[in-house]
Amino acid sequence: MTDALFPPSSAQTLTPSANILYGCGISGGIAFGQAIFLPSISSSTSSASAAASDSSYATPHSPDTALHATSQAENQNTTPDQQQAFTQALLLLTDLLRQQLAQSDNATHAELIEAELLLLEDEEFIQAVMQSIAQLHLSADRAIERVIRQHADELAALGDNYLAARAEDLISLGERLKRVLQDGIASPFANLPKDCILLADSLTPAEFSALPLENIQALVLRRGTLTCHTAILARSANLPALLGCDFNQANISPHTPLVLDATEQCLYINPDAVLADNLKQKQQQLAHYQQALTRFCDQPFATQDGQRAQLLGNIASGADISTLQQLGMDGVGLLRTELMLLNAPTLDDEELQYRLYCDCLRQLNGQTFTVRTLDIGADKVLACLPTTDEVNPALGVRGIRYSLAHPATLIPQLRALLRAANQGPLRLMVPMLNQPEEWQAFTALLQQCRDDLTESEQGYGPLSLGIVIETPAAALNLAAMLPQLDFISIGTNDLTQHTMAADRSNTSLSQQYPSLCPPVLLLIKHCITLAHQQGIPVSLCGELASNPVAVPLLFGMGLDEFSVCPSQALAVKVALANVSAKQCSEIAANALKARYISELEACISTINSQTD
Repeated sequence: MTDALFPPSSAQTLTPSANILYGCGISGGIAFGQAIFLPSISSSTSSASAAASDSSYATPHSPDTALHATSQAENQNTTPDQQQAFTQALLLLTDLLRQQLAQSDNATHAELIEAELLLLEDEEFIQAVMQSIAQLHLSADRAIERVIRQHADELAALGDNYLAARAEDLISLGERLKRVLQDGIASPFANLPKDCILLADSLTPAEFSALPLENIQALVLRRGTLTCHTAILARSANLPALLGCDFNQANISPHTPLVLDATEQCLYINPDAVLADNLKQKQQQLAHYQQALTRFCDQPFATQDGQRAQLLGNIASGADISTLQQLGMDGVGLLRTELMLLNAPTLDDEELQYRLYCDCLRQLNGQTFTVRTLDIGADKVLACLPTTDEVNPALGVRGIRYSLAHPATLIPQLRALLRAANQGPLRLMVPMLNQPEEWQAFTALLQQCRDDLTESEQGYGPLSLGIVIETPAAALNLAAMLPQLDFISIGTNDLTQHTMAADRSNTSLSQQYPSLCPPVLLLIKHCITLAHQQGIPVSLCGELASNPVAVPLLFGMGLDEFSVCPSQALAVKVALANVSAKQCSEIAANALKARYISELEACISTINSQTD
């Protein structure tokens, strides 16, 4: 039992006396600092550079007349000079990236740097830029922009959220290469002041990795999406950040005082003393709360009266396991294998996968280890796998549908997992499975893998099998599949999307269709009740499990395992430690009677009043 700890109230009303800009907050926190701009590249606004071409990298088979004329007027140097300048910039940037890669101790950072190196060292990309300079008489920066923009436009035109985010990453990399070309240095971050809020059109993941974070209080980007790699890195670094914030409209001067409140998704420009004091108080309250959370690293995930649940982590690679252990978590509730294998040249390498899974088991030393089979499709695309253009990819060939349609991709993974299960306890769950026929097809493939391993005299171990409940159909078909399952996990991100018929990537719908709403809650309770009748544990791996407000409610509904984003682990521990098991049950009973979102929110708001 621990003393109750509560986060600062977000209900504080601030009376702004400053210009305010809004964006998309990708990480929490409040930051004070002076405006420092990462310069845009002077030629980056050229619309002519997106000229079409037959090849992936816009090799110029026929000259673009308008672009040709414009570049001739601007380019005073010879073609060899421009090609040499491009080559030099390429060498500077690739050398810096290799240095960053050698120094990186973060697996996610390393993978993103490797992805940028793959493009910069790609012969087709290099040849396309060189030919654009020679055949269209372009300056080096315009040639880079033309080739990058063409490929990015092709990705964006596919209508896929994941590929659109990759297009943003590609454009950012092109901007960085042009900046190196223009300035003659690989890093523009050498002399940043210690109290800066960095404003930029965009940042590549490698640029983010090179940021002197000790000098940067916050980050404001004009471009980018929630799923872009830079957003992921900012969240993992706990750096207050805002995306999609058009700071150009405010005519902010360098060194202007700024306050970024990422929790409220806004940027205050030159706030007056009263507003600044209010924001400073809120910042101090948040800092005190974050510091107080650290004492929960060694605390169990339990209610005030000692009733426990499992606290597991959602991870993308074995490198994340040490973080879970530092936070006192109970293991892995979701290994996203498609992210772990993001940069793999091929997925038929059974030995590679086997070694990766064995490394995870070794680190966990008997703790829960849950692996999700490749979740391909919708917003997840791997460069080494074939995909088709779909009108509605969220409802298309994804998850187990993709795996069953491409058994040559699934079988090596199943064989690797079966062999790794000889080294320790391993749970395997299948995403986007909706009906018993799909389960039968999956288990038939699994048995085929067992038979093949037996025939080849290779050992394998037992797997605990489960499915991810991500659609109403899966919830309604659960009773037919439960006798063959060892556990289930509920993926509330997709379950909410499919139940509410609301695209979860559409931020304009997030308020009207939140994941904490009566119909989704009823489906979750339905699954818990059915599973417990069969003695089967229930996990929840969606973002709802990471929401401290929802934790007492979910515990009261009988949820056995919370699989959360590691950065939220301590806040989730606190949320449960603040209440008793009886209070959780009462909250759940009342919440399940709610028919309106407002009723549900009012019910949950009683949590703090009960524990004050």
